[in-house]
Amino acid sequence: MSTLDKRSGRAEDALRESEKRLRAIWETAVEGIITIDEQGVIESLNPAACRIFGYTPVEVIGRNVSTLMPSPDRERHDSYLANYLRTGHAKIIGIGREVTGLRRDGTTFPMDLSVSEVRLGERRLFSGLVRDISERKQAEAALREGEQRLRAIMETAVDGIITIDERGLIESLNPAACRIFGYELRELLGRNVKVLMPPPYHEQHDGYLTRYLHTGEARIIGIGREVTGLRQDGTTFPMHLSVCEVRLGERRLFTGFVRDISERRQLEQAVAAAAEQERAHLARELHDGLGQQLGGLLFMMNGLCRDLQSARAREAETAKQLSQELATAIAQARALSHELYAVPPEPDGLAEALGNLADRVAGDGGVACAFKGETSILVHQPATASHLYRITQEAVQNALKHSRATRIEIEMALSAGGLTLAVRDNGIGFPAQRSSQGIGLHTMEQRAKLISGQLTARARPEGGVEVICSVPETMLAKTAK
Repeated sequence: MSTLDKRSGRAEDALRESEKRLRAIWETAVEGIITIDEQGVIESLNPAACRIFGYTPVEVIGRNVSTLMPSPDRERHDSYLANYLRTGHAKIIGIGREVTGLRRDGTTFPMDLSVSEVRLGERRLFSGLVRDISERKQAEAALREGEQRLRAIMETAVDGIITIDERGLIESLNPAACRIFGYELRELLGRNVKVLMPPPYHEQHDGYLTRYLHTGEARIIGIGREVTGLRQDGTTFPMHLSVCEVRLGERRLFTGFVRDISERRQLEQAVAAAAEQERAHLARELHDGLGQQLGGLLFMMNGLCRDLQSARAREAETAKQLSQELATAIAQARALSHELYAVPPEPDGLAEALGNLADRVAGDGGVACAFKGETSILVHQPATASHLYRITQEAVQNALKHSRATRIEIEMALSAGGLTLAVRDNGIGFPAQRSSQGIGLHTMEQRAKLISGQLTARARPEGGVEVICSVPETMLAKTAK
C-alpha cells in the first residue's frame, strides 16, 4: 500500500471516529437539539428533544418547527424567519432567550432556546438548543413566594426586626422597628445599632460585639433578655430583645427581635402599687385596729390579774399567763405591721427604714451591720421606696444565710441621673456553682424592673458580694414618668 493510500485510510478512520463522537453527543445530550431549513421545516432532532416535546422523530421530521410553539409565537414564526433571511435582523438567532414550548399533549413549558446558523454550501440551516427549565422556574417561583411571604411577615409583624452586620451597622429593619424607635427607615440604615441604646449600653455595645466574635461569649445572642431602648426623641423604654446569628456564606449577620413592653411594665407597676396600698392598709389595720383592741384587752387583763392576786384567788396565775400571751400577741402584731409597711410614707422614709433595718440586723448579734446614706435623699414614689427596701432586705437576708459574713454595709447615694443603693458583705462570695436563676436574685431583678431600675450582683475584688440597684430619677419624683 502506498504512502498516499495509508494517509487516506488514516483520514477516513479519523472521520469515522469523529462522526461516532458527534453521534454519541447527539444521542446522549441533555439539551434538545433541533435542525430546521430556511423554510422552518424540521430536518432532524435528537432523543432529548423528542423527550422534551413528547414526540417521536417520525411525527415531527418534515413538519414546520412552529408545531412546537404555542400561540402567538406559532403564527409569527414564519414571518420572523423570512424577515431574518431578508434583513439579517435577529431576535433569537445568535442571542438566545427564554421562550415557551408546546408539548404534544398540549401543555406548555418554559425553556431556554439558543439558535445558531449553519451554512452547508449554498444551504442555510438553523440549529436550536433547547433546555426545559420547568424545575428551575418552579424553584424560582417557590423562592419568590417564600420571599414575598417573609416580606409580608416583616412588614406586618408587631415586633420590631432589625438586622446588623459584624460591625454593628444596621442593614435592614421593618416598619414596626421604625415605629417603636420613632425613626424613618432612611435615618437608620447604615448607622451603628448602638444609636438605639442609652448609656451605658451605647458605649459598651461595640466591645461586646467584638468580644463575642472573638470568643463566642454571649450575653444576649441566642438567649434574650429585657433591656432598655432609646427612642429618637431621647426617651427610654423597657423592651424584650432576643438576638440570633445568621450566616450567609462568609458573612455573619445578627437579627434582633424587639418588643416594646412599656404597657406591660406600666400594668405591672400599677399592680405592684395596688399591692403596696393593700399592704399599707393591712399594716394600719393591724396596728391601729387589732393592735389597739389587743392593747385594751391587755389593760383589762392586767387589772383583772391585780384584783385576783389581791383576793388570793386560784385564777390569779392563769390571768397572769393570759396577760403574758396578750403582750406577746401585741408584739407580734406590731412586728407584722412593721414588716408589711416598713417604709414610712414620707419622702425621707426610705432612709429611715434602711437605718432601722441595719439596726435590727446588728441588734440580733453575730453580724455588724451599718447604714450609710444621705438623709436629704427624697423618694416621692411610695412604690419605688418599698421596692428598694425589699431589694435591700432580700440582699441582706442572702448575706446572713449564705455568705458567712461578719459585716454588712448598706449604702444609698444620689448618682448621675438617679439613685444608687448598694448592699456589700465581706463573706465568702458566690458559690462555685452559682445558679443564675436563684429565687432571691430573680425576685430582686423583677422588683428592679418594676421601678425601671438595673440590678447587678457581683463578687467584690476584696472578697464578698455586692448587690447594686440603680434607679432613674424619674422614678423618685412626685409624678413618675
